[in-house]
Amino acid sequence: MAELRVIDDKIDFRGKNVLVRIDADISVDESGNVEPGGELRLFGCEKTINFLVKKGARVILMGHLGRPKGIVENLRMVPIAKHLSEHLHLPINCLREIVGLNVKNIVSEMKNGDIICLENLRFDVREEKNDSGFAQELASMGQIYINESFASAHREHTSVVAITEFLPSYAGYLFAHEVEVLREVLKDPKRPVLAAISGAKIETKAALLRNLLPQVDYLLTGGGVANMFIQAKGLRIGSSISEPSMLDFVKELLRDFPNKIFVPSDVKVSREEKDGTKSVMILNSENVEDQDAIYDIGPQTSEIYANIVSMSSMCVWNGPMGKTELPDFQEGTKKLAKAMLASGVYVVVGGGDTVAALQKMGLLAGFGHVSSGGGAMIAFLQGEKLPAVDALTY
Repeated sequence: MAELRVIDDKIDFRGKNVLVRIDADISVDESGNVEPGGELRLFGCEKTINFLVKKGARVILMGHLGRPKGIVENLRMVPIAKHLSEHLHLPINCLREIVGLNVKNIVSEMKNGDIICLENLRFDVREEKNDSGFAQELASMGQIYINESFASAHREHTSVVAITEFLPSYAGYLFAHEVEVLREVLKDPKRPVLAAISGAKIETKAALLRNLLPQVDYLLTGGGVANMFIQAKGLRIGSSISEPSMLDFVKELLRDFPNKIFVPSDVKVSREEKDGTKSVMILNSENVEDQDAIYDIGPQTSEIYANIVSMSSMCVWNGPMGKTELPDFQEGTKKLAKAMLASGVYVVVGGGDTVAALQKMGLLAGFGHVSSGGGAMIAFLQGEKLPAVDALTY
C-alpha cells in the first residue's frame, strides 16, 4: 500500500515558510460562536501548528469557509483565526487577501514562530478548479506545504492537490491519523466489525452500504436508511421520507446479506391527530399507520442494538439514529452511544450531524476516533480514491 509522506523531526522547518491547509469550514453563529462539532474540525490542526511553531517555522494558514461566489463579508476568515488563536494561545494575523503584493510583503516580514492566516480561499474562483496558476501563486510564498484538512481530501481543489506539484508536501498529524485509522477499518479490522449507518436518505449512503456490507459482520440501521429497509420488508412507513427509486436496491441488500442487516423492530413516531395536533408514540414496526412519521428507533431496538455492540470489537458509526434536533427523538442515538462507550468497542465516529448530536449530548469524549471529515470519510469507506491522499503518497 502506498505510504503517506508525513511531517517528522527530520525535516528542517526553522526559518522556513510553511503553508498549512487547515479545515476552517465550520458553522459560526451570529454571535461569533462556533457551532457544536465545529471545534473538532478547526482545532484538529493544533498538534501540527504547535510542532511547527516550536521548530521555528513561519506558519501560513489557509482554508475555506462556506461556498461563496466571490467575496462574501460574513464568510471572511477573521472569526476563524480568532477562535484558533484563542485556543492555541498564539497570536494569528488574519489577512484580508489571499495572494498579491501586499500578502507577499507581510510574508517577507514574518519571523520564526509567527503565524498568519490567508483570506477565504474560495473567494478566488480558481480554488475549486484545481488551477495550476493559482497553485503557483500560493506556493511562491512558502518552501514547504502541509495538508491538515482531511475533510477536503475528496476534493480535487488547488490548495489540496495542485499545490503539491510545486512544493515538498506532507500530511499533518491529524490528516495522517485519519488515513491510518480508516485504512485499518477496511484492511485489518479487529473482528467482529459493526457498522451503524443512518441518514435522511439512503441514496446518499448507497455506495457506502455496498462497499461496507461485504466487509462487516453486522449493520445497524437508523433514520431514513432504516425506513427504506422497513419498507423493503413490506411494512408501512406512514408519512416518513421514502425513496421509491431505491427500493429494489434495498431489497437486493436484504437478499444478499440477510444475517448482517438489523432493522428496527420498534420505532418512535410523530403522529398527526385528526385535530391537527401531534403526539409522540412508540410502535412495533408492523403497526405504523399512514399519519405516522418515523423519527427514531424504539427502546426494544435500542436493546437489540446494544447487545450487538457488546459482541463487536470495532465499529464505524455514521448518522444519528433519529431526528436528534427534536428533543423527543434523541433517545435512540443516546442509548447507542452509551452502549458503545460502556462496551469498550473501538468506535470510529464520522459525519457532521453525528458529531454535533453527540457533542450536544455530552457523549463525544471516549470514542476511539472522531473523524473530522464527513464526506471524505464516507468517500474513503466507499472505496473511492481521495485526490488529496494520492497527492501525498509515494
